Amino acid sequence: MTVGAPDVVRDYEQAGFGRRLEPGARPALVLVDLVEAYFRPGAELYMGTDSCLASAARVLTAARSAGVQVVHTKVSFAAGGVDGGAFFRKVGALRHFIGDSELGQLRPEVAPISGEVVLVNGSTSRRLTDFSADLGARPLHEMTVTADDGYPVHGWLVLPDGPGPHPVLLDIHGGPYAQFGWKPYDEAQVLAGAGYAVLLTNPRGAAGYGEQHGRAIQGAMGQRDAADLMAFLDGVLADPSYPLDAARVGVLGGSYGGYMTAWLLAHQPDRFVAGIVERGFLDPETFLGTSDIGWFFPEGYLGPVEAMAAQSPMAVVDRVVAPTLVIHSERDLRCPLEQGQRYFAALLRAGVDAELLIFPGESHGLTRGGRPRHRRQRFEHLLAWWAKHLPVTPDRPGPDVASRHVS
Repeated sequence: MTVGAPDVVRDYEQAGFGRRLEPGARPALVLVDLVEAYFRPGAELYMGTDSCLASAARVLTAARSAGVQVVHTKVSFAAGGVDGGAFFRKVGALRHFIGDSELGQLRPEVAPISGEVVLVNGSTSRRLTDFSADLGARPLHEMTVTADDGYPVHGWLVLPDGPGPHPVLLDIHGGPYAQFGWKPYDEAQVLAGAGYAVLLTNPRGAAGYGEQHGRAIQGAMGQRDAADLMAFLDGVLADPSYPLDAARVGVLGGSYGGYMTAWLLAHQPDRFVAGIVERGFLDPETFLGTSDIGWFFPEGYLGPVEAMAAQSPMAVVDRVVAPTLVIHSERDLRCPLEQGQRYFAALLRAGVDAELLIFPGESHGLTRGGRPRHRRQRFEHLLAWWAKHLPVTPDRPGPDVASRHVS
């Protein structure tokens, strides 16, 4: 996948995050994120004030030792006026990039490491840091599958240890205008460490592949995006290179990923052994009056109120048959708690084996910024649910998730 600077910025231009970088502009740029940083001798390192740098001090030290001029500014391009913070968020999660001031474009680079600082000198490179030595992060296996209409669906597979065949989890990101990328994803690492093969993909509706890709699901949520997700799942399962158990598949996701998990559980009842619906956008009509983005999000994506029922997981909850764990946070203002509570109640009325887990005092951002004990307890519940309903060893039932609690 080749992404030039104008194409990358155009996505965020649509959301009002700055002007497009015009063709021919030549930024002296090196991107730094949790993904990959490449330093060209004599280049300038631009750091947006809201860029994601967990180890900023160490990165700056390594950069300066390599002779890189560090510039603290939010606007990363003198030419084009592009918002640096938005550019970091957009490009940093996509791939490993070198900013080339001579070519005036971003060049994707494949590297076997992630989150490290690398000095690039012509055709050679030298690794300057080793921040991730103790993490033992599992590699991302990049894959592109062709959808039923010929469209390429891009994503990754994270494999557990052992010969397999491994049970599979389709993990769906939020947004929908967000993305999985090359940076380490804690949830995929935890699940793979427990013995599951984890699939991550960016179906149409996701960010990072241009405006048309992002807008493809407007007025038709649950259609093209669902088809892309299933195409990626089927394509990966059909690949003989990977030891996967196609008969033992689960699905999970949060926010829009929770929406899509609930949607797939209803529309693909024979495909998934169990599911986890987390902080989901589940009933667009009540979302209108309760969410902090309810005044524009449902109509912006689904269309007028009369079109919402056809795109609502709540309207098809009676089709769900797979055991479903519903997770929500008490103080979620984005996807309010009532979304999860009402969906859980509807599952029970439909006779589904369902559990409801509520984290007290937490917000929509629990998985990223919640209390450490809650984030750990959440992973414990995820693993207990999958051990019970999709055990790594099929003949070994897991613990009862209901026996656990949060505080």
